[in-house]
Amino acid sequence: MFHFRPSSRQALIAGPALILLVCGTVALLALDLITLPLNRRSAVTALILLILLPAILLGQYAPPPYRLRYRSRWLLLILQTVLTYGPMVLLKLPWLSLLGFLAGAVLLTVPRPAALIVAAIVCLSGPVLVKCLGFDHRNALGVFLSTLVTAGSVYGIAQLSLFVARLHATQNHAARTAVEKERDRVARDLHDVLGSALALIAFRATTGAEGDEPAAALDEIAGIARRTLAEVRAVSRNNAALTASEELAQAVHVLSTAGITVHSDIAPTGAEELPKAVDHCLAVVAREAVTNVLRHSSATRCSLLLSIDGKTATDRFVELSVGNDIAASSTTGTAAPGTGLTNLAARAAALDGTLTIERPSPRQFLLLVRLPLPSPAAAHTTAAPPP
Repeated sequence: MFHFRPSSRQALIAGPALILLVCGTVALLALDLITLPLNRRSAVTALILLILLPAILLGQYAPPPYRLRYRSRWLLLILQTVLTYGPMVLLKLPWLSLLGFLAGAVLLTVPRPAALIVAAIVCLSGPVLVKCLGFDHRNALGVFLSTLVTAGSVYGIAQLSLFVARLHATQNHAARTAVEKERDRVARDLHDVLGSALALIAFRATTGAEGDEPAAALDEIAGIARRTLAEVRAVSRNNAALTASEELAQAVHVLSTAGITVHSDIAPTGAEELPKAVDHCLAVVAREAVTNVLRHSSATRCSLLLSIDGKTATDRFVELSVGNDIAASSTTGTAAPGTGLTNLAARAAALDGTLTIERPSPRQFLLLVRLPLPSPAAAHTTAAPPP
């Protein structure tokens, strides 16, 4: 669940403010109309303005996705300029309140710094029109200040509405990205945890049925199933944490049970406590590598080597290699080719590590993962309990 309370409050302000802005324009136009002598010329002009001006203002001020294209807003600005100055210059109608809305539209449409210059000219045109056209009932300074305040209000409200629209778009994008990342995490963890476990269960069921100790195979399958159930529950809670030592020990046991000669050197796991993220990644790599050995090869020998190299503060890493012979096999399994190795490479890259696949010879396969480690001082500081 994602809650965006700040943007919701801003939306409650921006929406009504934008509507109030348009309605205020119409109201000011109506008030100017009341003060004029009613005749056919003023009535027709007022009717045209009352019809066209709200549509023009909405086109100028509307936020995305309702906002018109830049070229269309330029056409609306030209039309608004004509409707603002036309009645005053040609018909001597003193609708000076429209100048502030025109100046605000200029600030929103014309690029900077030209917008500031043009808006200033619009504001100064009010006192000029008062003097030149003989609008003696209007104060020149009052017209200028009214135009300036209205322009600033128009620009601020429109920018607030645009900011809210962009904020909503950003938050929706962040929410979709978070959902996709969580979906990818669950899919990757289920593949690495559940897929490997099911492959191991299938393998032990087959070898147990063909062997002389089916009861022991069933007990082992039950143990794998119980452990997998706990791991799947941990995946759903996003706190799955495997340990490399347990997975490598289990790998030695499983491979030995399958009749594969195992050479292992996993002592470094007890010599130093690995960071949880690194430990989990190594465990997943070990599990997936062993699953691939059992499913996609007919190996007779396998090596599991874990080492920690580099003692300087800037060059320490842990390295896990899993190698086997006779890698080629016609058995492809049911999983999509490369899915497991792709997941492992993504896990290693997330920890600034690398995963490489090598073939020392046509009949050998080697998977090598290398993950950086923090310096001993940094690890000690991180592990120390807070005071």
